[in-house]
Amino acid sequence: FEIVLFTQLEKLGISLFKKDITGVYKKFDELLKRILEEHKEKPKRDRYTDMMYVLLAVYEDENAEYKITKNHINAFFVELIFGGLDTTVNAIQWTMAEIINHPIIIERLREEIDSV
Repeated sequence: FEIVLFTQLEKLGISLFKKDITGVYKKFDELLKRILEEHKEKPKRDRYTDMMYVLLAVYEDENAEYKITKNHINAFFVELIFGGLDTTVNAIQWTMAEIINHPIIIERLREEIDSV
């Protein structure tokens, strides 16, 4: 994952922060490994269902139709977290652009804020 990320960033001319990005990636990877190990340590009968448990069950199932690795699990959570950040940022930007382009909305927002 790390190699793919840096290759794509270098294509965009973003290689100045490689050391910082590597540090963040390694910390995130360590966090995911720790969470995965904590989930693995719980006896199967005591496990409650969250996404990590579901992925861990598939990872441990020798008869699963699709085999996944720990790298697949890490990649899933990276995508989940960073993909969620991106869509949130896009939604906020779009909302702000619409508010700026429609003065009536700005006025209604001000009225609502003043009424609270």
